[in-house]
Amino acid sequence: MDIQSNRFTYNLADLMPADFNLSVESYGQQYDIISKVAYLIGVPKKIFENENEPPKIDIYNRLEIEKKARIIRNLCSLRTQLERNFLKRCQGIQREGRSIIGMPEYIPSSILQQLSEDGIDI
Repeated sequence: MDIQSNRFTYNLADLMPADFNLSVESYGQQYDIISKVAYLIGVPKKIFENENEPPKIDIYNRLEIEKKARIIRNLCSLRTQLERNFLKRCQGIQREGRSIIGMPEYIPSSILQQLSEDGIDI
Protein backbone atom coordinates (compact mmCIF):
# COMPACT_ATOMS: atom_id res chain seq x y z
CA MET A 1 0.00 0.00 0.00
CA ASP A 2 1.42 3.38 -0.98
CA ILE A 3 0.72 6.74 0.64
CA GLN A 4 1.41 9.83 -1.44
CA SER A 5 1.82 13.44 -0.46
CA ASN A 6 3.01 16.43 -2.44
CA ARG A 7 6.66 15.61 -1.85
CA PHE A 8 6.89 11.97 -0.81
CA THR A 9 5.57 8.51 -1.60
CA TYR A 10 5.71 5.97 1.21
CA ASN A 11 5.23 2.25 0.88
CA LEU A 12 3.87 1.10 4.25
CA ALA A 13 6.04 -2.03 4.11
CA ASP A 14 9.10 0.24 4.03
CA LEU A 15 8.01 1.99 7.24
CA MET A 16 8.43 -1.12 9.34
CA PRO A 17 11.85 -2.17 10.59
CA ALA A 18 13.29 -5.18 8.77
CA ASP A 19 12.91 -7.44 11.81
CA PHE A 20 9.13 -6.81 11.98
CA ASN A 21 7.37 -9.79 10.42
CA LEU A 22 3.75 -9.34 9.35
CA SER A 23 3.07 -13.04 8.78
CA VAL A 24 0.76 -14.91 11.13
CA GLU A 25 3.11 -17.76 11.99
CA SER A 26 3.12 -17.80 15.76
CA TYR A 27 0.61 -17.43 18.54
CA GLY A 28 0.05 -13.79 19.46
CA GLN A 29 1.25 -12.42 16.15
CA GLN A 30 -2.15 -10.79 15.61
CA TYR A 31 -1.42 -8.55 18.61
CA ASP A 32 1.79 -7.44 16.94
CA ILE A 33 -0.20 -6.37 13.88
CA ILE A 34 -2.80 -4.64 16.07
CA SER A 35 -0.02 -2.85 17.93
CA LYS A 36 1.67 -1.67 14.73
CA VAL A 37 -1.54 -0.35 13.22
CA ALA A 38 -2.57 1.25 16.53
CA TYR A 39 0.79 3.05 16.68
CA LEU A 40 0.55 4.28 13.09
CA ILE A 41 -2.99 5.65 13.44
CA GLY A 42 -2.09 7.56 16.60
CA VAL A 43 -3.61 5.55 19.45
CA PRO A 44 -2.51 7.24 22.72
CA LYS A 45 0.48 5.77 24.53
CA LYS A 46 -1.60 5.17 27.68
CA ILE A 47 -3.51 2.44 25.80
CA PHE A 48 -0.22 0.65 25.10
CA GLU A 49 0.82 0.99 28.75
CA ASN A 50 -2.39 -0.66 30.00
CA GLU A 51 -1.65 -4.35 30.45
CA ASN A 52 -5.32 -5.21 29.84
CA GLU A 53 -5.29 -3.78 26.30
CA PRO A 54 -4.04 -5.69 23.22
CA PRO A 55 -1.47 -3.16 21.93
CA LYS A 56 2.03 -3.97 23.15
CA ILE A 57 4.23 -1.26 24.67
CA ASP A 58 7.43 -2.87 23.34
CA ILE A 59 6.19 -2.45 19.77
CA TYR A 60 5.25 1.17 20.54
CA ASN A 61 8.78 1.79 21.83
CA ARG A 62 10.39 0.11 18.80
CA LEU A 63 8.29 2.09 16.32
CA GLU A 64 8.83 5.35 18.22
CA ILE A 65 12.50 5.09 17.24
CA GLU A 66 11.67 4.83 13.51
CA LYS A 67 11.45 8.30 11.92
CA LYS A 68 9.12 7.29 9.07
CA ALA A 69 6.73 5.53 11.47
CA ARG A 70 6.71 8.62 13.75
CA ILE A 71 5.89 10.84 10.78
CA ILE A 72 2.95 8.65 9.74
CA ARG A 73 1.71 8.50 13.36
CA ASN A 74 1.89 12.26 13.82
CA LEU A 75 0.25 13.01 10.47
CA CYS A 76 -2.60 10.63 11.34
CA SER A 77 -2.96 12.27 14.75
CA LEU A 78 -2.97 15.72 13.13
CA ARG A 79 -5.66 14.66 10.68
CA THR A 80 -7.79 13.26 13.50
CA GLN A 81 -7.41 16.46 15.50
CA LEU A 82 -8.36 18.56 12.46
CA GLU A 83 -11.53 16.52 11.95
CA ARG A 84 -12.61 16.90 15.57
CA ASN A 85 -14.48 20.16 16.17
CA PHE A 86 -13.88 21.12 12.55
CA LEU A 87 -16.39 23.96 12.65
CA LYS A 88 -14.69 25.61 15.65
CA ARG A 89 -11.33 25.49 13.89
CA CYS A 90 -12.78 26.94 10.70
CA GLN A 91 -14.37 29.77 12.62
CA GLY A 92 -11.10 30.45 14.42
CA ILE A 93 -9.30 30.68 11.08
CA GLN A 94 -11.96 32.69 9.23
CA ARG A 95 -13.26 35.01 11.93
CA GLU A 96 -10.25 35.46 14.18
CA GLY A 97 -7.47 35.02 11.63
CA ARG A 98 -5.80 32.31 13.71
CA SER A 99 -3.55 29.64 12.26
CA ILE A 100 -3.53 25.93 13.04
CA ILE A 101 -0.34 26.44 15.01
CA GLY A 102 -2.08 29.14 17.04
CA MET A 103 -4.77 26.73 18.26
CA PRO A 104 -3.05 24.54 20.87
CA GLU A 105 -6.42 23.89 22.51
CA TYR A 106 -7.37 21.87 19.40
CA ILE A 107 -4.06 20.59 18.09
CA PRO A 108 -1.38 19.60 20.59
CA SER A 109 1.83 21.47 19.92
CA SER A 110 3.76 18.26 20.63
CA ILE A 111 2.48 16.79 17.34
CA LEU A 112 3.60 19.83 15.34
CA GLN A 113 6.92 19.99 17.22
CA GLN A 114 7.74 16.34 16.55
CA LEU A 115 6.80 16.66 12.87
CA SER A 116 9.06 19.71 12.62
CA GLU A 117 11.92 17.81 14.28
CA ASP A 118 11.40 15.01 11.75
CA GLY A 119 11.64 17.46 8.84
CA ILE A 120 7.93 17.95 8.09
CA ASP A 121 6.81 21.59 8.24
CA ILE A 122 3.11 22.28 8.53
